[in-house]
Amino acid sequence: MRYSVLVAVGDAGRAHYIEHLLQRQTTFHLGLNMLADPYRLLESYKEVLPDLLIVSPDVVSDPMVPILKEALGNDELRIVSYCTTLAEAELSKNFDGKILSTDGGNEVSNMLESVLEVDGSNAEEMVLTPREQEVVVAVVKGLTNKEIAEKFFLSTHTIITHRRNIARKLNIHSPSGLTIYAIMNKLVTLDDVKDHI
Repeated sequence: MRYSVLVAVGDAGRAHYIEHLLQRQTTFHLGLNMLADPYRLLESYKEVLPDLLIVSPDVVSDPMVPILKEALGNDELRIVSYCTTLAEAELSKNFDGKILSTDGGNEVSNMLESVLEVDGSNAEEMVLTPREQEVVVAVVKGLTNKEIAEKFFLSTHTIITHRRNIARKLNIHSPSGLTIYAIMNKLVTLDDVKDHI
């Protein structure tokens, strides 16, 4: 499937880096639209009608995300923040995902998978991606976010994003609940997790 992406960041160097990262990923077919003037975001949105919007916090701040979605009349629009500092990342709670300036191609591809694979139907939302299933198995085996990130060569932030998506899709918010889910869906056996129960 092809996705349309609109990138609006305040710095030309950062915009070029994002463009480079997105062009290198092979998970999705992306139609990239880079805004020369990110402050013409609303006008450009109406022309492009993207599936994904990547912005820097100086263009769209965290509290503006729900307001922007409402103003655009599109609750399905996915908005991702491009963060250059950990403080920006920590303050980006309303965004659907985050790209850190230190993220490489794998982290960006995994984040895109997490953000774009969400379909409007409830049945589709309940299906975990293969990577999310791997994260569930690691969580029920007692691994920390950092250990999971090291195991899969991802950033800790990407693991947190996966866990957030898993919790939303399954409506399970505890490790014990995930353990029951993993056993019932044959992701792990009771022997795999008996030391962590």
